[in-house]
Amino acid sequence: MLIGIAPCISPELLSVLHRMGHGDELVLADAFFPGDAFNARVVRADGIRIPELLDGILALINLDSYGRVRRAGLSGGDRPALAGHAQNRPGRALRLL
Repeated sequence: MLIGIAPCISPELLSVLHRMGHGDELVLADAFFPGDAFNARVVRADGIRIPELLDGILALINLDSYGRVRRAGLSGGDRPALAGHAQNRPGRALRLL
């Protein structure tokens, strides 16, 4: 049994995170994002909000501390989605498309 893994992290997502390395990117998107058009590997997390999923992921992996932080999408108004998550974790770069 694994302890300390958020319930929102599925076995399939845990496997993907395990295989990730330096420079790999992870896209967290809503159901309307055409993931299959960008990559053959798509892990769905239906019914889980992105901030909750992101918190679960960040508890498990170390992010590259270099590189440019990229975000796309809007979360109401003109504020970039997840901006607070990347800024509130010093020394970590969040690479999202």
